[in-house]
Amino acid sequence: MSANRKRKAPSTGQSSASMLNHELLAPEKSSALKSSFERGKPFRHVHIPNLMDPDALQRVREELVKLDFFPRVNDLNTFFQSQDLKALDEDEFPAIAQLRRTLYGDDMLDIMRKITGIDVDSTPDMAALVFRDRGHLLCHDDEIDQRRIAYILYLVPDDWEEADGGLLELFATDKENNPSTVATRLVPAWNSLACFAVTEDSYHQVSEVTSTDKVRLSISGWFHGPPLKREPPALDPPRIYIPMEEAAPDSYDVKAWINPIYFTQAKRSEVRRDLEEGGAKEMVDFLLEEKYKLIKTALIEGSSWEQVGPPNKRHYERSHLCGPCAFFASKDFAAFLSEMCGFEFTGEAYGEGRKFGTRAYTLVHDGEKREETFVDAVFGCNDEPWDEDWGGQTVYHDDEEEFGTIWPLRNALTLVLCDAGTMRYVKYVSQRAARHARTDISVE
Repeated sequence: MSANRKRKAPSTGQSSASMLNHELLAPEKSSALKSSFERGKPFRHVHIPNLMDPDALQRVREELVKLDFFPRVNDLNTFFQSQDLKALDEDEFPAIAQLRRTLYGDDMLDIMRKITGIDVDSTPDMAALVFRDRGHLLCHDDEIDQRRIAYILYLVPDDWEEADGGLLELFATDKENNPSTVATRLVPAWNSLACFAVTEDSYHQVSEVTSTDKVRLSISGWFHGPPLKREPPALDPPRIYIPMEEAAPDSYDVKAWINPIYFTQAKRSEVRRDLEEGGAKEMVDFLLEEKYKLIKTALIEGSSWEQVGPPNKRHYERSHLCGPCAFFASKDFAAFLSEMCGFEFTGEAYGEGRKFGTRAYTLVHDGEKREETFVDAVFGCNDEPWDEDWGGQTVYHDDEEEFGTIWPLRNALTLVLCDAGTMRYVKYVSQRAARHARTDISVE
């Protein structure tokens, strides 16, 4: 006869077998941590060493490696995440259950209240994260629901160092409360807890892991409490679409610029068919070779580049389309596209040269969402082969799924037909790219 084993309900009360380092319960210790937390810049934070009994934490690590971890890859991050730790069977994973009871038990909650002055509760909210080589989490603020304190409990190797990456980086903010530059970097250390107050300006990120043989394992989560009143987020100024006569006042003979194959009826029919059926078309060897070299030289050597942000939305270099590059903002180029694609253009355009070196990216955000159908045109200026392990691809997606990807290319124009609501981003460029940069001209 068999019997079903009863599953124990997760407990959040104080356990008699707490893993907590009891030295932290001393009044003078919590007072010192409170002082460190209040002095934290650019916003309140503290990094607590020796949080748990090391032997008990090692048992947690041994259980974590038995769990299933799932890839989390999007515009913001690349890492692996465990299943919900609060829902695990306590008999099968006793060390993780003990850790959960400790983190959300009376002693730990009392310590957090004394350090932060925030009335946190025992609602468990935690998961294990694995960052391997090239893993990262870009700039964001954690403002969701009743999250009041964010924490990271590090289970990294003892010899983890700054050169391995995976640092918790905290951003200063400008006068408009946008993140600006990294002001503080915290290096992961075994059995330490980094925590900070979640506010409208608690912008932070996890820098790219650069070690090829170490894994950044941590348990991350939040302590919940009474919600704060939030100010509305800062909005981007609207993109300015200017008449093409102003963007590119000169006239261009497009047949003196564009590969003659793209003036044939067969190629025009092919482009229209691919756009209608697949939503995108890659047009290789688009410009005549001498014109391509002219454009590339003007873009890379003759342009004045400026860094654009803020980093919770984008981080890359931009230049205005001038000189030969203005061809792509001209009414003559727009007329060519109109004939090629079968779409009527408004006579206004937004265009820019773009350079995505290491650590560059764009993120999905509401300000990027267009309310009308548009054609996105990207002209690639990368002569050397691009390794896909470096990232840097442009990804398009609608409300349901990704539907297109553009990799850095040489002398290729890629057209993407974007319906209203289409979102797009350029994936973070890994430090592995070193001296390479994705360089292109983007016009819409």
